[in-house]
Amino acid sequence: MKSLFFESWGGMGAEWELYILLCGDGTYYTGIARDADRRLEMHMGGKGAKYTRGRGPLRLVYRERCQDHSQALRRELEVKKLTRPQKEALINSMTPRSENAAVGERLGSHKNR
Repeated sequence: MKSLFFESWGGMGAEWELYILLCGDGTYYTGIARDADRRLEMHMGGKGAKYTRGRGPLRLVYRERCQDHSQALRRELEVKKLTRPQKEALINSMTPRSENAAVGERLGSHKNR
């Protein structure tokens, strides 16, 4: 029996996203979701990961597309192993030059990383 959480995020098929949040205490939280914007709303509403509760405000600073759930999980593990400076370099590599650009413009696609 699959959980409601799993089904609400679309199962294992289709496209997934890896995302990084900047927490109010300056730490980074890395996760995966079918819809990073929707997942951010859940985090901000206290229904996301335990780690992000009480660490607001939260800001989505990076996201990248993954082909499927399996690739997203692999990529999440890779990113979680990065040092803080390496995560910041990854975030900066996808940050638009204009400070007025929408976060959605940071969406990148990294295959087999």
